[in-house]
Amino acid sequence: MAEKLQTTNDDLLARIMDWLDAHDSADHMVKEQVVAAVRDLPGAATESGVDDAAVALAEEALVNGDTGNAEQLWQEIGDACVARGESAAAAEAARKQGALTFLHDSAAAIGHYERAVELDSDNPNGWNELGHLYRCVGNLQEAESAYRHVLTLGESRNDHMVIAAAAGNLGNMYRTRGEIDQAESMFLKSLAFHELLGHREDMANDYGNLGNIFFVRQQFDQARAMYRKALEFDEELGRREYVASDYGNLGNVYRTLGDLDQAEAMYRKALEVHEALGCQKGMASDCWNLGTLYRTTGKFDQAEAMYRQSLEIEEALGRREGMAVNYGSLGAVYGMRGELDQAETMYRKALEISEALGDRKGMVNSYENLGTIYRTRGEFDQAEAMYLKSIASKEVLGDRKGMANSYENLGFVCERSGKLKEARRYWEKARDLFAEPDSPSAEAVQSMH
Repeated sequence: MAEKLQTTNDDLLARIMDWLDAHDSADHMVKEQVVAAVRDLPGAATESGVDDAAVALAEEALVNGDTGNAEQLWQEIGDACVARGESAAAAEAARKQGALTFLHDSAAAIGHYERAVELDSDNPNGWNELGHLYRCVGNLQEAESAYRHVLTLGESRNDHMVIAAAAGNLGNMYRTRGEIDQAESMFLKSLAFHELLGHREDMANDYGNLGNIFFVRQQFDQARAMYRKALEFDEELGRREYVASDYGNLGNVYRTLGDLDQAEAMYRKALEVHEALGCQKGMASDCWNLGTLYRTTGKFDQAEAMYRQSLEIEEALGRREGMAVNYGSLGAVYGMRGELDQAETMYRKALEISEALGDRKGMVNSYENLGTIYRTRGEFDQAEAMYLKSIASKEVLGDRKGMANSYENLGFVCERSGKLKEARRYWEKARDLFAEPDSPSAEAVQSMH
């Protein structure tokens, strides 16, 4: 019976890995834990005296996307570990239960990971994973607290590996929060310890992270240097997926610097590597990058072809976020060609997906794009409605600068339609949000006097 169960588990594991590779249901750490939860279930169940039939039922349910039985088994396994006084094993069971739970209930999943650090409070990996989960759901304050706890554990033990991991995770958290100087400081600290340890893979990651920091700061020469170092290490180590990512990052730098030939060469190299690896997700990203490059240079036919290729891959993978991005990009191509009906159709498709996903940023982009289409057509009431929807979503997101831009657009729409009182009101709102006397909206308000 055990041999049969193991064969079933191996087959299921392969299917789970394919599913996770094709979907962005969780971050990389959670995906690894999901795989471990499936892979280790038969062995852990046997050790805890769980019936083979219960494992078989759990695996059958997993095939159909139902994690409930497997979660319950990991709960029972964890309880058995507690009863045996094996707190570290109980904590590991809680994390595996939490990873499966995260696929459908992030709040409950966090509870399992919090339980894990209660059971095994001196385990830095447990605190790191809890921090990842907090960051995944946007709770950056708790993420920072968890990572700081890891750093304290590492420093108390003079454990360079733990210190480096904590510093890198804090760097990613600060970058997400927009605290770029602190992020750079943490990435430099991570790099220094990884150099001491001679961990070249981790050094490559640190160089890539530093490249991202310099790119955000628009220090493009430094960004290029960091990405080149990451590429050098990744090529030496044979990390081909990372090599593709490095090429993509370099392509972004060259595109921003206006060196479009070099940008295209980098994107093409990234695509070549992803194709060789059969990495569909990477191929979709590379095609999108090439489409955006061609759109920038006015090669609209080539841009459309690349976006459609990217869209086709995203549809095959079932990645609705990627589909929405490509629909929006196709809308931009059609808009630049003056094909406004087709542009509207694409923006509407992007909006439909973003609304279904609850993706407010995606919704904002679609509202703005549709507002521009209607404004160009002279359909001012519809344009006004789109900009007002955009403002409502931006307010939820706390994007005050974006709200100012939309109010400014509303002012121009109302001016064009002869509603000068409303135009003045919208421009004044834009001016107050910009809070800059030389802003375009302030000049527009002055011109109305």
